[in-house]
Amino acid sequence: MIIVDNALKAREKEGRPIRVALIGAGFISRGLGNHIVNTMTGMRMVGVYNRKVQRAFDLCAYCGVKDVVAPTGQDEVDVAIREGKTAVTEDAFLLARSKEVDILVDVTGSVEFGARVAFEAFKYGKDVILLNAEIDATNSSGAYADLVGMKEDPLKDITATERVSFVMKEGVVVVAPGR
Repeated sequence: MIIVDNALKAREKEGRPIRVALIGAGFISRGLGNHIVNTMTGMRMVGVYNRKVQRAFDLCAYCGVKDVVAPTGQDEVDVAIREGKTAVTEDAFLLARSKEVDILVDVTGSVEFGARVAFEAFKYGKDVILLNAEIDATNSSGAYADLVGMKEDPLKDITATERVSFVMKEGVVVVAPGR
């Protein structure tokens, strides 16, 4: 950790912290955002996406971030981040495409949406961190599941496949029950 800590301190001193955008504003995002904002030298939370933008504002308030804006276009997002503001948005793709974001962290728990945002971020040269076990279980090369559990019948409502309770692969549960 000393090497990483020293590298982050150097980035901070040079005025080029790692710029992190969170995709999702739930419980895990709050903890991660709080950690980045209040304890990580050399990293900065520059953006937060949530489909209900108020939750992104709430996450920023929880973390103690004061200078928060809700830009609606790509140029506005990029300018806000360059000016040291945290951009909150209902459009995750604005953060995925931003030249001012270095790393995107997916904390959505949504397979299809999370994968689309991650692939878009890859197109724009971003590193992506997945805190989304559902994507890990379904989008790896040659992926398959031995058993997929859902609370609802997907034959009656196909969208039930978006609300997976668990995935078992090779006898191991890779998505926690209750998801």
